[in-house]
Amino acid sequence: MKWMSKDIKLFQQERKYIDTVIIPLLPLSLSESASDFASKSELIQIVADQLEKQFKGRVLLLPGFSYWTNQKEQSESFLSHWISSLKQEGIKHICILSNDHSWKEYEENSDSSFFWLPIIPLEDMDEKYKVSIIEDQIQALLKQLIKNWQTS
Repeated sequence: MKWMSKDIKLFQQERKYIDTVIIPLLPLSLSESASDFASKSELIQIVADQLEKQFKGRVLLLPGFSYWTNQKEQSESFLSHWISSLKQEGIKHICILSNDHSWKEYEENSDSSFFWLPIIPLEDMDEKYKVSIIEDQIQALLKQLIKNWQTS
C-alpha cells in the first residue's frame, strides 16, 4: 500500500495484517552534484515502488524521507522521530532503503533495517539493462525482507 487516500483507507481497515513500513531515503542537494543525487533518488523510488507492489497488503510505502546532504545531524534526528512514532503505532518492521553510505553509522544505532542499494547511473544506461539491473536488486531485497520477517 502506498501513501494515497485509497490505500490508506484499506490500510486502516486491514491494519492488523500490515506490520511493515518502507521508508525511501532521498538525498537533496543543489550543488554541482545535484544530478547525481537526483539519480540516486530516482533509483530508490523505483525500487521502493516495486517492493510495495510485490508485498501489497503486507507493507506500507511511506513518502520518501527527503534530506539535505549537508544537514546530516538534523536529518538523523528527524528520521529517529519517524521511526519512534512508527514503533509507537505498532509497526514491527521498519525498512529503510538507501544508497547513501553516510547513513551507515546511523544504521548501527537504529531500531530499523537498512537495505542498501548500489549506486547505478540510470541516465546513461540502455533501457533493457536498466530494467534487468533493477529487477536483480528487487529480487535481492525481497529475500532480505522475507528473512527479516522470518527472524523476528
